Amino acid sequence: MDPLGRNGLQGAKLGQPGIPPSVARVMAFPNTIQIEDNFPWIVIENTDSVTHTLTLVPRNEGDQKTQPAPTVAAGGRRCFPTTPFQSIACDSGGTPGDVFAYYSDVFISDFRPAAGSGAATFSEDFGSAGTSYNPLPSAGYGAFGLGALATPWALTPKGSGIVELDVVGYIELGAVTNEAAEAYLIWGTGSAPAQGGAVGANIASFVTAHNPTAGILWVPFHLHAILPLTAGTAYWFDIAAKGADTATDAMVVANISAKELGQ
Repeated sequence: MDPLGRNGLQGAKLGQPGIPPSVARVMAFPNTIQIEDNFPWIVIENTDSVTHTLTLVPRNEGDQKTQPAPTVAAGGRRCFPTTPFQSIACDSGGTPGDVFAYYSDVFISDFRPAAGSGAATFSEDFGSAGTSYNPLPSAGYGAFGLGALATPWALTPKGSGIVELDVVGYIELGAVTNEAAEAYLIWGTGSAPAQGGAVGANIASFVTAHNPTAGILWVPFHLHAILPLTAGTAYWFDIAAKGADTATDAMVVANISAKELGQ
C-alpha cells in the first residue's frame, strides 16, 4: 500500500486532459500497476493511436482463468472497480507510455471514439499573449485573424466532436463618450480569414463593451462556447469584432484555447 502516492509517479502525465479533480495519483504504463483499494475506481486513458489490451489479475486466484482481456480503444477510456483486482498491465504494442492510469473516488464513464477515428485529440491549447486587432473596423465585423496565425487557432476533433472554446483579453475603447465595441466567436473549415476578413455565418457567444465617459477605457472580456462539431474535420476558430471609432478602438487577446471534451 502506498497511501501517499510515492510509487509509480515516474513518467506520470499530470497534464493530460480528461483527468478529474478527484484523481489520487497518475501512473504511466508499461509497468504493471499494483492496484490499491483505498479508492473505489481505477481509470485507464489511452492517448495512443492504437488499441491496447489490458491484463487484470484478480485478487481471488480462483477467478484468474475466467478473466477476459479488456481493451481500451485509441483515444478511449475504461473504468474498473479496484476491489476485485490486484494488478493491471498494458500490452507493449504502439507506445505504452501513452496509456496511463489514475484512481478516482467516482465512476467515470467509458469513452470509445467512433470506429476509424483514431486517437482522440482531447485538448489543444494556444497562448497568444499580446495578439492585437488595432484599429477595429466600424462599418461591420472583421475577423481577428487568430485562425490564420503562423500557429493557428485550430483543431481537428477525433473523438466526441464536442469542442470547448475559451478566450480572454481586453477591449480598448477610445476617448469618446458612449464609445462601444462588440465581439463574438466564429469558426469554419477550409482557409481561415486573415485579420479584417469576412466572418462567415458560424457564430457563438457575444460580448459588448461601452464607455460612458470621454476617457480611454480598458474593458476585460471572456468568450466561451461548447460546439457540437464533426470528428475528423479540421476547424479554425476566431473572433469577429467591430468598434465605433476606427481611430482608437482596439482589442488584445491574452489567451485562446480549444479543447475536445472526452465525455
